[in-house]
Amino acid sequence: MDHAGISALSIGYDGEDDGDVYHSIYDDFYWYTRFVDTDFSYGRALAQTGGTTVMRLADADVIPYEYNAEAETIERYVKDLEKLLKDSRTKLPSAIWS
Repeated sequence: MDHAGISALSIGYDGEDDGDVYHSIYDDFYWYTRFVDTDFSYGRALAQTGGTTVMRLADADVIPYEYNAEAETIERYVKDLEKLLKDSRTKLPSAIWS
């Protein structure tokens, strides 16, 4: 998403258990409630964190995103593309670019 200039936020908790299966054929309600989050404590904590984050962003006077790094990355991409174009023009016959 960063290449498209879309701001994104990934909210989650990590590192509790390395035994999780990510989107398999067993990823259904029974499997989730039996093996992953038997008492829904993880789901509740994640929902509360996400809800609080969304409410704080919605009430913020200024959304706290930092666009400088994205602008610098795009500037670097443009310079790389311009260099690639210049290098390509020197390697190919000039009749192609007329």
